Amino acid sequence: MSKTQLDAYAASITSKTMLGHIAWYSLPDPHITKEDIDLIADTSGIKKDHLPGEPRPSDAFKRAIRKTDLLKTKYVEVPNSNNKLSVMVRPVVASGRSLEAHLVIETLDSAGKRLSHEDAVAFKFDVDNGVFDVKELIDPMPHENLVGNRVKYFTLLFQLSCVEVEPQAIRNTFRQELWDMNALNVRSRGGIYFVPKSSNNDLEKLELFATTLGAEFHTLPLPDTSKQKDMVMAAFENDVHAQAHETIEKLNKVLLKGEKIPPSVWARYKSRLDDLTSRTAQYSDIVDTELEKAGTELILLQQKVMEVLKGNLIVEGRTTR
Repeated sequence: MSKTQLDAYAASITSKTMLGHIAWYSLPDPHITKEDIDLIADTSGIKKDHLPGEPRPSDAFKRAIRKTDLLKTKYVEVPNSNNKLSVMVRPVVASGRSLEAHLVIETLDSAGKRLSHEDAVAFKFDVDNGVFDVKELIDPMPHENLVGNRVKYFTLLFQLSCVEVEPQAIRNTFRQELWDMNALNVRSRGGIYFVPKSSNNDLEKLELFATTLGAEFHTLPLPDTSKQKDMVMAAFENDVHAQAHETIEKLNKVLLKGEKIPPSVWARYKSRLDDLTSRTAQYSDIVDTELEKAGTELILLQQKVMEVLKGNLIVEGRTTR
């Protein structure tokens, strides 16, 4: 279907004949700061509840390790030899107040067998003092140009990651905004959402926010027909089944162990039941039918919740009601 045909199709569906929208998006690395995201949010009118926070230097360090290590498969031929070498970054200390990673030189023969594995450079970051340090571990340094370029790459990645928000954090904002719109993921592997027409205004704000950030964000009106309602109903009941089954499995483990759980954990289970119950009522109205399968799943989940509650398996606190 061409763009002209899509535009004509969209124009033919009015608010009275619309069930909602199908929405999908893709987000490359936008290279954007927290400050710029906040400004775009103000302009587009979306709430700030789900916006990413400031990048943490400790996360930036781990991000630099992850991105630099993506180059590990780029082998370089060793002059006057049949051997190849690769430079990779490996975490040494990945938690606590001091983070450390080593740049490693790996040499392979022509058959791919590892001949040597040397720690060449140490990257260190002191979380408390915010100090980043690079130290050579080999003297003289072999393959100096290759190692030097990789050190520069890691250092630049770390510096950028300290000020730029990670794309995954922005995608989380998109998903949380869609959840607040009572959106439903209609594809088993994710990425395509049904958004009820009651959330049209919020969807327009999110689309403006996303496209201004540099994302591709698409929406297409969905007609209010029995076929489309059946599609939404099937996707919703599958979603309820997956979430209810996962929660029931976790509650079964609580019952099996017989150990008390913290109020915060209990609150997550109870919140899941409440959210699913509320969404089921809303989607029952959207598709104009009783969602019997989802209702049965919720009865089973509610029974399991009551078993945990009656079993006195929650540490006393204000969230146990």
